[in-house]
Amino acid sequence: MAGRGESQRVPVSALRTELLHESDRTRVTRSVFPDGTLIRKELLGPDGEKRRRRELSVLDRLSGVDGVVQLAGDQPSSGSILLEDVHGEPLSDVDKPLEVASLTALAVELARVVAAIHERGVIHRDLNPSNVVLAEGHPVIIDFTLATTAVESRPAFTHHTEIVGTLPYLAPEQTSRMGRPVDQRSDLYELGATLYELATGEPPFRTGLLTISMPGLPS
Repeated sequence: MAGRGESQRVPVSALRTELLHESDRTRVTRSVFPDGTLIRKELLGPDGEKRRRRELSVLDRLSGVDGVVQLAGDQPSSGSILLEDVHGEPLSDVDKPLEVASLTALAVELARVVAAIHERGVIHRDLNPSNVVLAEGHPVIIDFTLATTAVESRPAFTHHTEIVGTLPYLAPEQTSRMGRPVDQRSDLYELGATLYELATGEPPFRTGLLTISMPGLPS
């Protein structure tokens, strides 16, 4: 398919559509056309359009960054985001633990991609093995639903059932229990947790063992 910035009209009907992921808030499909494939990400729920516009803004800022999923040439006026299809395999699906040489090479590449994201003023806020895919042996970071372009933010206290992100990899300050700002260092924590799982086969913390409440605060 044509890349971003090129003239392209996405066909109304695809030859077929494959469901890749579905939750209460997101539905991701692969649309197959005669000349290639595209990924369609639908943002669901009452705040779906607001989240769609935010993610579009973030991905536009990251246009051209190697190792970051890219927007397709044309975008719908509402409802969904069209992305280039990198045909990758999520790190959550690869055999673990990785060999030392493979892990080291992957860690260097991932660190460079995260650094490039930060140079554009973006914080991903949900780095984990499911949001990194291997495409032709190289990592590509996807899913910028929770990303922000703020230099730093200090989340308000939220109930533990409303904490956003993937808990086994989430930086402590993102739980709103630490009273500390969320900035680029939060991504580095999540990157470290992701690499830990690739090295050992398990995340540093299992969800059932996480304690995210503090004495004197509601849980």
